[in-house]
Amino acid sequence: MKRSLILALGTCLLVHVARDSSAAPAPAAAPEEPLARAASNRVKLWEKAGTGAHLTARYRMTRRSSLLFEPLSTQGSLRYAPGTLELKDDERTGATTQVTGDVLQIAANDPGLPAGPASGDGSAVRRWLHDRLLALLGARDLVALRAGARLRPTFGLRTAFELSPAPGHPARAAIHNLAVTLDADTGEILRLVLTETGGDVVTLTLSDHQRTP
Repeated sequence: MKRSLILALGTCLLVHVARDSSAAPAPAAAPEEPLARAASNRVKLWEKAGTGAHLTARYRMTRRSSLLFEPLSTQGSLRYAPGTLELKDDERTGATTQVTGDVLQIAANDPGLPAGPASGDGSAVRRWLHDRLLALLGARDLVALRAGARLRPTFGLRTAFELSPAPGHPARAAIHNLAVTLDADTGEILRLVLTETGGDVVTLTLSDHQRTP
C-alpha cells in the first residue's frame, strides 16, 4: 500500500485523471490580453531565473485530500532541461517520473519492479499541467506559459502569481489554479500549489536550485 500511494503521489502533478478523461482537443487560443502592470512585474522577476537553460533542485511534494487521513509527502531530486523534466523520489519505494516532449514514463525506484508503460494519451488536463511545468521551470518562454492559461498576480504578494486554464479549456473541469511563488532575488520557483476543482491540493516546494547553461 505504501508503495502504491507514494507512486501516485510522486506523479500527481504530472498525471492527473480528470472526472472526464477524454482527450478532446483544447479550443483555439484566444488573442493574448496585455498583462497588467502587477502581473508584468512578476513575470520580469520570473524571467530572471532563465539565465541558465538547465536546472537541478531538491523537492518536497505533499498532497492533501479529504479522502486521506493525513497528508502524503515525498521528497527527491528534480532535473530540468529544455523539453525534459525528471522527478526522482529519494525512497526506494518511490518512483522516477520523466517527461520528454509529449511522452511520460514512470519507473519504480526498486529495480525489482517493472517500469510503467510510456504514456502519450494527450489528455487535455495532463497536457495543460505538463506545458505549465516545463514553461515555468524554463523561465524563458512567456508565450508558452500563457498558452491556454490566464495569468494573474496574487494580490498582496509581490513575488507570486496564479495560472488557471483559459475559459473553454477542458482542463477547467479538473484544475482550479496553479499558484506560483518566486524567490524575491533570483526569480527561481520556491513553491507550486495546484488546487483541483474537487478540493485536493498538491504542493511542490523547491530548494537548492542550481542553474547551468
